[in-house]
Amino acid sequence: MLEEFGKKVFTAKLKKRAREIAEAEIKTFDAYLRGNVYGYIVDEDGDSCWGFYSIEDAIDEAKNTIDYIVKQERKTHFEQLKIWIRNRVPFQYRTSITV
Repeated sequence: MLEEFGKKVFTAKLKKRAREIAEAEIKTFDAYLRGNVYGYIVDEDGDSCWGFYSIEDAIDEAKNTIDYIVKQERKTHFEQLKIWIRNRVPFQYRTSITV
């Protein structure tokens, strides 16, 4: 462990940190062995991700993905809107945002 942490002396603080890391690894491996692995699908295009060992992590990542998709859709829509305005396209031919 000294070599792994790049230390010369095995202190109580180092022992505590090593124990925390080992416990986290065991918890993750236990979830894997039990099949407690989660994922998400956010849209019909298949935007998805799997391999989370906690439902909270999967939900947080899904929310981040949705926020990113909405931000990109808005950006694309507003760029198109600028083009329509510049080209004086009548309102009835402009489409609204899809998100």
